[in-house]
Amino acid sequence: KGKNIELYYWAGYNHEVDFILSKSNQVIAIEVKSGIEKEKLPGMDIFSKEFQVTKNLLVGTGGIPLNDFLLEPVENWFD
Repeated sequence: KGKNIELYYWAGYNHEVDFILSKSNQVIAIEVKSGIEKEKLPGMDIFSKEFQVTKNLLVGTGGIPLNDFLLEPVENWFD
């Protein structure tokens, strides 16, 4: 409440990014993975080339543990 953070989903070029957070001039792309192996992230790569992304976050396998991510207040992911 009152954080002025917007949440989006992005899809394009047959790829997607699970979550996009936007606040002022900052954009964070978030991909969530639950598999055993670390996968490539072509959606995040394409999105980051097209838009001015402040930060890319991988949540789950190979990245930030899901519990840690969910316990962190969303505004803390912004600089």
